[in-house]
Amino acid sequence: MAAELGPQIAEVGEVVRLAVALTGSDATAEDLVHDAFVRVHAHWRRVENPNAYLRAAVVNACRSAARRAARRPEFPDNDA
Repeated sequence: MAAELGPQIAEVGEVVRLAVALTGSDATAEDLVHDAFVRVHAHWRRVENPNAYLRAAVVNACRSAARRAARRPEFPDNDA
């Protein structure tokens, strides 16, 4: 199993950097990439280009996270 994932694992670093650029957060990016990789792994053998599929899944996850963050209400500070 590791042999079939070998080249793709090198790609994960690039995908994490992409997610960091899209989210602005290392921790959020790593979480999103991990979740996307787990989801994509189930379809790995059926996908023609798994690296592109993983990249698209990560971009979609970053967009979804941004939408969720935008919907989250911001509470004003009561210190003033």
